[in-house]
Amino acid sequence: MQGKPYIGFFHDFTITDLRKPYWASGPANGKYVLGAVLPTRDGRRTGNAKIMATCGVDYADGTPSQTNYLVKTDGGNSRWLSGAELEELFYPPEWVAYIAKRQTHDDDVRAALFSGLFGKPLQ
Repeated sequence: MQGKPYIGFFHDFTITDLRKPYWASGPANGKYVLGAVLPTRDGRRTGNAKIMATCGVDYADGTPSQTNYLVKTDGGNSRWLSGAELEELFYPPEWVAYIAKRQTHDDDVRAALFSGLFGKPLQ
């Protein structure tokens, strides 16, 4: 332990961390943020969902417009919803889930170059 008390390793933990699910990156506190997990109000209308993207356009005079959210349900369906629609279909989110980074064309090119330079030659 090198002179540090054992409890010193846990000084950054909170009660929220102790009840946090393994798949969560942190609490959402009821805010519609990227990765927020949305529990459904009525399972007959839609399933649970996760916010995958947000989109908001500012007007020319600088006032913000309505923000829209791309949600993906646990059934695999995706659609854009407004904040009012989110409040109608889902309970406020408690947790934010991890969202995997989408692979881009640049990532594919880097992988091909790396394998060609340091692995088997590309054919």
